Amino acid sequence: MKLISVCGLAQRAGTYLVVQRRAGGSQSLKWEFPGGKVEPPETPAQAVVREWWEELGLQVVVSGLRFTSEFSNGEKIYELQAWAVEVGTQEPELREHLKASWLKPEDLVRQDLSESDKTIAQLLLTQG
Repeated sequence: MKLISVCGLAQRAGTYLVVQRRAGGSQSLKWEFPGGKVEPPETPAQAVVREWWEELGLQVVVSGLRFTSEFSNGEKIYELQAWAVEVGTQEPELREHLKASWLKPEDLVRQDLSESDKTIAQLLLTQG
């Protein structure tokens, strides 16, 4: 059984928001699209809203599923769902991350992204 993980894709002037994890852990200092695991009984879209609030203090509106991909973490297999989100003009609070950046797709693919998010960055580059 696949577990579901979600991320939100916020776009502003042709750039997308990514955040850098703090030092420590398996994804130390990697960049990622904000998100996390779906917690029952929430839907994936509800998980995106919760994760963005918990991690960044941002209230987002989820506007649709953009991409899906698969990744594994140890023996667990996840489906990563990338959802389009609207954030308005608010800037993120760094509650759980070191940095936040708005990057163009061509810069995202050169960034030190977590393995699970590299496919999403490539899809943004090729499909917009």
